Amino acid sequence: MKLLEDLSNNINESINKIKIIYEKINKEKEELKLKIQKIFTNIRNEINNREDQLLIEAENIYNNKYFKDEFIKDIEKLPNKIKLSIEKGKIIDKEWNNNNRMIFIINDCINIENSINTINLMNEQIKNYKNINNLKIKFYPENEKEINSTLNKIINFGKISTHNLNINIISKIIDKEEYFKSLKNWIEPNKELKFELLYRLSEHGEKFSKFHELCDNKGSILALYHVKDGNKIGIYTPLILDNKSKWKNDMNTFIFNLNKNQKFKKLTNDYSLYCYNNYGMFTADFGNHSSGSMKKIKHFGNYINDYYENGRDILPSGNEEKIYDLEEVEVFKISTN
Repeated sequence: MKLLEDLSNNINESINKIKIIYEKINKEKEELKLKIQKIFTNIRNEINNREDQLLIEAENIYNNKYFKDEFIKDIEKLPNKIKLSIEKGKIIDKEWNNNNRMIFIINDCINIENSINTINLMNEQIKNYKNINNLKIKFYPENEKEINSTLNKIINFGKISTHNLNINIISKIIDKEEYFKSLKNWIEPNKELKFELLYRLSEHGEKFSKFHELCDNKGSILALYHVKDGNKIGIYTPLILDNKSKWKNDMNTFIFNLNKNQKFKKLTNDYSLYCYNNYGMFTADFGNHSSGSMKKIKHFGNYINDYYENGRDILPSGNEEKIYDLEEVEVFKISTN
């Protein structure tokens, strides 16, 4: 009680200070909240519109491909534990009603303690505010360009596909449906393809050892390269990748350029895939640079024409050997159903 009396001496002054501070802070808070609400209202509207579009699309796909189903919703009964809680609550309430004096004493003690805590907290807030008086709180993004960019991403978010694990859903490089269709026609046009992501440069790092750890002995392989000059190229091989330091040969391995929608087929059975732990996907046409990084790829220029039809056209270096920097690399295991 002595502590409470001491703290109460200057309570009116403290209350006036906290009111002034509160009004200023509250004004800034409400302005910030209004700004956030405006941005997120736009986001929610676009999300709701996109959700409605995808729900209708999904409904139409199922209705067209399968039979329409009717669902029956059951009404849940109240759990027995709620009834037991009510019964226990009545017993507790009855017992407390017989001890009113004890209740009042306990409540008085709680009120005194709460008052002390409230005043201490208020004075602490005044002290803290003096230290952060110049702090400005903002919400980002602020400019219209960044906000509109985010809204456009939301508008186009989500895809409905009838393909089995369509690669352009899980790939960062295959961002167009036409790229997927070209790959399917080149690899196996008459069967459904399943794509399992084994390695991604941006997620698993650039070391060859990690690449081989994730990709060796997996079966048919599709490697995609997003070159910094904009070209999206790749290799498909039914051969099994390993680190046994030797060439493997077949006629079904091919290279391709998705930007040009062009497949370069093998002319000979030789030099289809070189398996070595200090290289990535190395073929007679191009391979990861021997610097030890999956971030670079080397094009062998005119040499490629000995093994692939018009193969030197896959990258713009023509007859010259050239090293290219890569934005992204993805490797998938390919299987059929």
